[in-house]
Amino acid sequence: TCSITLSSGTHIYCCLVCGKNFRGKGKQSPAYIHAINENHYVYIHLTHGTFWCLPDNYQIFDSSLNDIKEALQPTFSKDEMSNLDKQTVLSRDLFGKRYLPGFVGLNNLKKTDGYNATLQALAHVKPLRAFFLAC
Repeated sequence: TCSITLSSGTHIYCCLVCGKNFRGKGKQSPAYIHAINENHYVYIHLTHGTFWCLPDNYQIFDSSLNDIKEALQPTFSKDEMSNLDKQTVLSRDLFGKRYLPGFVGLNNLKKTDGYNATLQALAHVKPLRAFFLAC
């Protein structure tokens, strides 16, 4: 969902600098305007997993971005799910903050603190977490 228009669809781009989502990449789109106003130039297409430089509108091919692409649609085997609570190796998010895989909250979109707290609490209920990770 676009952070500005709150619309959804197949052409949502995530800014890799601030983590906000924007619809489209054309000259009048929220992503394009964000790139110009904030000097944030690297985005990932959330449906296709492709990387783009805006406002110049060219696709980026760089293997150093593969870990971000893999984190976009994470999959967990049954063994990995059963070991989530035993895991001690930390990963890094887009902001460089460390986290335990399987326990990542939401971006704060104004008044979403309560949703994020609820999601974090529910993520610690093993059967519920396993159900959603298996989807």
